[in-house]
Amino acid sequence: MKIKEQSLIDFVLKGAGDNSIKNCISLSKINSAVLSTIGEAFHRSLNVSLSIVDQEGNLVYFYRMPDAILVSLSLSQKKAYSAVAMNESTQNLSSKCQPGMPLYHLETVTKGEIVTFGGGIPIRIGECLVGGLGISGAPDPNQDNELAEYCLDKLM
Repeated sequence: MKIKEQSLIDFVLKGAGDNSIKNCISLSKINSAVLSTIGEAFHRSLNVSLSIVDQEGNLVYFYRMPDAILVSLSLSQKKAYSAVAMNESTQNLSSKCQPGMPLYHLETVTKGEIVTFGGGIPIRIGECLVGGLGISGAPDPNQDNELAEYCLDKLM
């Protein structure tokens, strides 16, 4: 099976009707961004898992560093899913889910499917949501979020 790679420029020029991450960002671009991000995590002495989902929340890419904690596997995927499902970074969701805020109990109502701490970021091409990125495993969710932003920068 031959993998079709389409560049971001081709996508924009064609005004593509299918806005899935698979049609917007090539596999080689994703691989490059992930390798760079894993190198950055290693440089920071962090062991993480990284997940990328399409705009429907389906897993399309996953990588776990050898010493990443076990829970990082599922949390990275939930963070990526949450970023797509809510069309917002999980870092931003955190403040909206505190007692007295509009989304209080969001994690409970969604039975843990939505995560509301740092590390999940929507992937957008212009204003179009094409996927989500989730990183988990650092001791502090702010570090996960920094790595997710780093990876997103490399994807674009």
